[in-house]
Amino acid sequence: MGRKKLLKKLGEFFSMDRRARVRRKEELKDLLSRLKLKECELLERLEQEADPQRRKALEGKIHVVHQQRKKGIGLLRELRDEDA
Repeated sequence: MGRKKLLKKLGEFFSMDRRARVRRKEELKDLLSRLKLKECELLERLEQEADPQRRKALEGKIHVVHQQRKKGIGLLRELRDEDA
């Protein structure tokens, strides 16, 4: 196999890696937007809830979703910094 073919294969390999990172970032953005919608929905339900036990359960769910979003945002920032 010639040098040109090897370089072409190497270039294709690295472009696949880049495409995988781009796809992962896009999937992460989609997930973060869905988590944000869920958090907003839970906050609205919390405002309307009068029962203290249900309010506490909703607050726990909101906390979990918020922490997931926070972790996802940090991961997205790391991926963006790697590309820069």
